[in-house]
Order: sequence, then C-alpha cells, then structure tokens
Amino acid sequence: MVLPIELTALLLAAVVPLIQAQTFTECDPLQKSCPADKAMGGKFTTSFGSGNTIPAGWHSVPCAGKIAYGQGGATAMTIGGKGDCPTIETDDYVLFGLFEVKMKAAPGQGVISSVVMQSDVRDEVDWEFIGGENFRVQSNYFGKADQTTFDRMVYVPIGDPQNQWHTYSVNWTSAAITWLVDGVAVRTLNYNDAKGGTRFPQTPMRLRIGSWVGGDPTLNGKGTVTWAGGEVDYSKAPFNMYIDSVNIVNYSPASQYRYKDNSGSWQSIEIVGGTAGGIVSPSQNFAQQSSVSSSTSGVSTGSTIVPPIAIGTKPASSSPSTNAVSNATGITTSTVAVKTEGVVKTGNSSTVAVVPKPASASSSTSTTAKPAQASTNAAASLGGMREIAGLSIFSAIVVALFC
Repeated sequence: MVLPIELTALLLAAVVPLIQAQTFTECDPLQKSCPADKAMGGKFTTSFGSGNTIPAGWHSVPCAGKIAYGQGGATAMTIGGKGDCPTIETDDYVLFGLFEVKMKAAPGQGVISSVVMQSDVRDEVDWEFIGGENFRVQSNYFGKADQTTFDRMVYVPIGDPQNQWHTYSVNWTSAAITWLVDGVAVRTLNYNDAKGGTRFPQTPMRLRIGSWVGGDPTLNGKGTVTWAGGEVDYSKAPFNMYIDSVNIVNYSPASQYRYKDNSGSWQSIEIVGGTAGGIVSPSQNFAQQSSVSSSTSGVSTGSTIVPPIAIGTKPASSSPSTNAVSNATGITTSTVAVKTEGVVKTGNSSTVAVVPKPASASSSTSTTAKPAQASTNAAASLGGMREIAGLSIFSAIVVALFC
C-alpha cells in the first residue's frame, strides 16, 4: 500500500534519527498542494558566538543532543550518547543564493557533521564531515530525492577541519552550483551535468546544520556504519561540532515562494513580493563562480540574465585554506584546477582553487592524515549508503505494520 506523506515522515522521524535530522520534508509539492514557503530577505547574518539562546531566524529540529549557544565564542552541538543528533534550521527559504558557514567539524569515529541545504521536494546540496577523517570533507547533492545512483559525492581535501576554523560555502545559481572553502572554489556542478538538469537542485531551500552518529550499528545498517568510518565509541563522548557564524545572500528576496505545479523546476516557482535573481547563463557561469564572499556580493532582483555577484580577482595568498590544503595534499597552487562535473578547467593563482582528488599522497602529509586514494565511484557508493540503510529500516517497519 502507498502511505500518506505525513505518515511516512512520522515513521521516518520515529525510527531513523539520521533521516529525521537530515533528509525529511514536511510537505512534498511534487505529490500534492503545499503551503507557500516563507522567503528570506536579501541578506541574513548570524553570529553564534553571543547569546545563550537560539538566534532569531532559526529553529531547532526535534532530536536529542545538546546545543550550547554562545559557549567560548561559538555554538557547540554535542553528541553525548546514543540517538543524539542536534540540528538547527533556518526559518526561511532561499531561491538561488550564497550560503557560508564558519565551523569546526566534530571528531570521533562514526560521528558525522553536516551542512545541508534542502528543499521541500528534497533537492539537496551538502557538506559532510566524517569524524575519523580530519583531512577532507565530502561534497554532495541530490535532485528530487533521486537515489537511483550514488555517484555524486566528491572528496575535498582540507587542513585540520576539526581544530581549525574554515568557511564552507555554496554558491547556487540557475546555471551551476559551486562548493567553496574559505572563498575559493573547489567543485562546480553545471546544470546540464545533473541528468540534463532534471536532477539539478533548483527549488527553494532552507539551511540545516547538525551532527549525528552514522557509526551506531544499533541505529544504522552496515553500509552506513562503513561509510561513517566504523563503529562509534560512546565512551569517548562528548563529540562537539562548533559553529561560529552563518552568512546567507538570497538572490531572490521575497515574501513567499509558491509552487505553481509539480514539475519541480525553478521556472515553476512563483516569487511573491519579489523578483527572481541568480538567473545566470551557462557562458557566464565559470567566471562568476571562481571565488565569492558574502562581504562583497550583491543581491540581484532583476529578471534579466546577469551575474548576481560582483567578483574581482583573488590573490592566492589571501585564502587561508589554500596553504592548509596544499600542505595536506601536496597540490601546487600555481597550477591548480576547479573540479567540474565532466570537465576540469585550469586556472592560474589569481583565481586559485583546489583539485578535490589528488593523484597521490604528499610527502608533507601528516602521519595522522590519509590521502584521498579511493576512486570517485567507490567513494560515492559509500557516500550513498546512509540513505540506503535508512530506507531499508523504514521498509522493514512498513512491512511489519501494514502487510
């Protein structure tokens, strides 16, 4: 039998904490008529280093785990035991924009730190940190919750993400999505490379930040535990993820977003009280995605096809992540390239970026770091295991309850 969306969401939230914290939707506009989404204004900035309550514009996702606001100049999201998955989410939605999160990932084998942009139709763009890997981060995306393949994850090497502050960003337009570390592009997904655009994330999204335990075999399947790096040792808890600040630029500021049909395309979104921005032609895309910061980006509210952000050249020395990543992987920053889906575009040091998967380990790599040696396909297959495991658990419960 086919279960109602509301019951499906309830079952998922009740039995699979990682699904509740990371991949749920309250109403799917592809399936039925849903209430309009409240849109964010042009710029939204949050400092998590002051105040002892959740900041304005955010709400916590119901899930166990402690969130300590304003502790030591940041907010700590703590996993202290089984089932913990402290998570917060923005109240409002964005349609094309720039998302920046300055943070430190949580340590601990089996512990996952996540920065997730997700829409009501489960378009998703994310950063995910494996607690046992203090030398890289995973970049990933999903379109309309399509899990027929798991070949979208790309590793990005990064220096000491658990102890050093880094800013992880996503610049999202109608033409492409670019992942950036400390303002420098490390990966770009072009619209047509996501199954001709049919699986390109393009519907209004909220930002969700949190941590959870993938390495608990009593809660997750074997595939998820393997992807998470092995079984968690709760005796070593607490495991803390820290958030310093979040900056968001909404390229389509408005009062509401309404789905006019169930196509899930950006053209089908009615922008109430505003005008579409972030509408970029493919020919403009690469130049305007090379480097970006919310401190210099503007908000485009026009309907013409123009770059939504003004970008100048970025000297190699101005990026704090460049040296850290280069030291960890042995990449020479004067001859680096931006990873795009299906093509690698080279550049010079004025718009420096990092190749996500180095060919070999560096002699300067620390003894605790492990080079990204696995193939992209193999890594992507493991990256998708958490969704497979969650769905397997859910399927078993549905069978037990209704069959």
